[in-house]
Amino acid sequence: MHSTILLKIKAHDADGNLIHEECKENDLFLWGWGVLIAQMFKVAFQYTDPTVFEYFDINGTVRNTVSSGHYGYNVLPWANTARVQVGSGQGAPSISNYQLEQYVAEVIPNIPDVIVSGDIVKVLFSATFAFQSETVCAETGVKMGDVLNDGVFFLITRDTFTPVTVSAGGSLSLQYELWFNGTPT
Repeated sequence: MHSTILLKIKAHDADGNLIHEECKENDLFLWGWGVLIAQMFKVAFQYTDPTVFEYFDINGTVRNTVSSGHYGYNVLPWANTARVQVGSGQGAPSISNYQLEQYVAEVIPNIPDVIVSGDIVKVLFSATFAFQSETVCAETGVKMGDVLNDGVFFLITRDTFTPVTVSAGGSLSLQYELWFNGTPT
């Protein structure tokens, strides 16, 4: 399965005028994304198996997934934990990133849409940041809560884009498209 992140960035000034627009393809799904998927499969295959997966939380602390026990997919610690973050760091993404280089803010994204076209599956969601003071933005990531470790958060993506200075009263909108079995055309 081929997967791609397509990130669409739009920045507006305080009057709503478009000051920056960019479409960025394929920065990184991080280590935490693989651990999340592996843990879901492990629990679905055999929840009593003692296997654990190591990952780094948002603070860089080494964590392990829970080894066994019956955990339904409606576990409340996961509820309302996803956030889109934005930062000003410009360093290239690495699979071992566990946080943004220079965190600025985070917001709750909209509920995702699932779009199917032939064999391609796309998951789309977006987030908009409003800034009270002039703010430089150049990176973004998706933060999730660990479904089995209440209060623990980790980053599943990190993307960089052309730095943009958003004026006081301006906004930055990010649209994520997660493509599976295909690439954007």
